[in-house]
Amino acid sequence: MMKNKKIAFFIDSLGGGGAERVVSVLSNELYSREYDIDILMLNRRPVAYPLPEGITLYIAEDMPVTTTWGKLARKFLNRCMHLQVRFLNPLLRKFGCTTYPKVNETRMYFYANYALPYREYLKNNKDCTAFGFLIRSNIAMLMAAKGISVKTVFCERNNPVRPDMPRNIMKIRDGIYRCCKAAVFQTEDERAYYTKLRCESAVIPNPLKEGLPQPFTGERRHEIVNFCRLNKQKNIPLLIDAFEMLLAEYPDYTLRIYGRGEEKDSLIALTKEKGLEKSVFFEDFASDVHERIRDAAMYVCSSDFEGLSNSMLEALAIGLPCVCTDCHGGGARMMISGHKNGILTPIGDVQALYNGMKEIIENPALAQHLSGEAAKVRDELSIERIADRWEAII
Repeated sequence: MMKNKKIAFFIDSLGGGGAERVVSVLSNELYSREYDIDILMLNRRPVAYPLPEGITLYIAEDMPVTTTWGKLARKFLNRCMHLQVRFLNPLLRKFGCTTYPKVNETRMYFYANYALPYREYLKNNKDCTAFGFLIRSNIAMLMAAKGISVKTVFCERNNPVRPDMPRNIMKIRDGIYRCCKAAVFQTEDERAYYTKLRCESAVIPNPLKEGLPQPFTGERRHEIVNFCRLNKQKNIPLLIDAFEMLLAEYPDYTLRIYGRGEEKDSLIALTKEKGLEKSVFFEDFASDVHERIRDAAMYVCSSDFEGLSNSMLEALAIGLPCVCTDCHGGGARMMISGHKNGILTPIGDVQALYNGMKEIIENPALAQHLSGEAAKVRDELSIERIADRWEAII
């Protein structure tokens, strides 16, 4: 049977981030295999990753709703949301209720602003395979596809029970994901959560980006690194606390953290509060971060939960000795075997994280062994191999 050659990726944006990078890497590879690729985004943000000119980008707010029914539905839903903000929410507050959902976390908002324009796209592209990345885009895609004969693939990109996800969004997701025709997960832990899934599913790890530098084999700088989106799930305060303990014994070491995010200002303030400004440094997102860190002493991930961390995979691939928390979602545990190609520590355990970093510093032979074993991930996660597995879903 001939494969469908039209693919639509639904995602929040193509700004910096792990899922965004995976979509860009897959799009480039599948486009080179002569697939027709469209990328549909919820939000208007600068595109952080290179894409071929032949890939078409859509933004939900720019996509027209042309049918009479669609226009009436959007008008009605917008009026309902206006009534919620103007009258219902103040009334609930008056009676002491503080748990009502925000307007942009309701089914009405998703349907009016995302599902309606996406629905017109899917009606005009019934021959495509539609992949949803990130929870909000999955919801919008599956809402839009109801009643349309199109193959929809639900793609989980994080810990399904992440504590920072609004409960109303999780409730909508858990009610709609069963409508998908297939599902892709990064880890077995993620797949195990969706017990009512009845469609075909696959566990496919993230591909490595192309052009990563080769592993460094010389004497490493006395610097510990991390590069990630600076939000609460990364638990960077834990890393700073563990490094503070390490610094008391190894004052010539520094900690350098690359990335952007809502926690950055508070993390800088925490560093100043601890008097670590001369030892802990924050850098912006850098496209050449791998070249900058390849000769560092180690990479340390302190996350509380992840899907499958791209920064961890890339650190392994360039041969950095890695210390990672065994975070919820199972990604670190799937890729790292204790003291074979990295060191795993319990979530939130500052003493264990400190011990892992100290062990790498004090045992150069172990550091060299971890580096060599870690780099073997390059073959396993090459874009060619991973794209083959995605292609099997189409």
